Amino acid sequence: MRKFWGLALPAAMVAGCVAPGVPAPASPAPGRYGLEPEQSVEVCRPEGERRYLARLICPSGQHPTFERAGNVGPRTPLPLDMSPAEQERLLADNMAMKPLSEGEVDHHWIDAYEVVCESQTTTIYMDMYHCSADAPSQAPANFRIIR
Repeated sequence: MRKFWGLALPAAMVAGCVAPGVPAPASPAPGRYGLEPEQSVEVCRPEGERRYLARLICPSGQHPTFERAGNVGPRTPLPLDMSPAEQERLLADNMAMKPLSEGEVDHHWIDAYEVVCESQTTTIYMDMYHCSADAPSQAPANFRIIR
């Protein structure tokens, strides 16, 4: 077990979140916004996740139902050479909702939500650590959003 900011995380959980020399994620790919962890919808806190999802409109014109499926790990894998002190600083920054610095790689933990329109289920990925940004006005493919 590895202890972070009062949380004990299994070594396997931390080990699965690292990769050598990972570059910053690219701008959202057309049509993939919110549909991949690397293209997560950026909101503020769990309340921002729920508010965003409540603004979505299905192709039928109805609001979808949604349920949090859990987290899927970091948006960008942690570098293999990241020291325990750097990992603890990163976690503390995330818990404090500290904005990313210019050019800083986004290692925020990503939540997955199962969003259901009629019989179609779509997984939408959310990054709840972007409290300095405006609420997003973009919707994932096949959805519309109330502005």
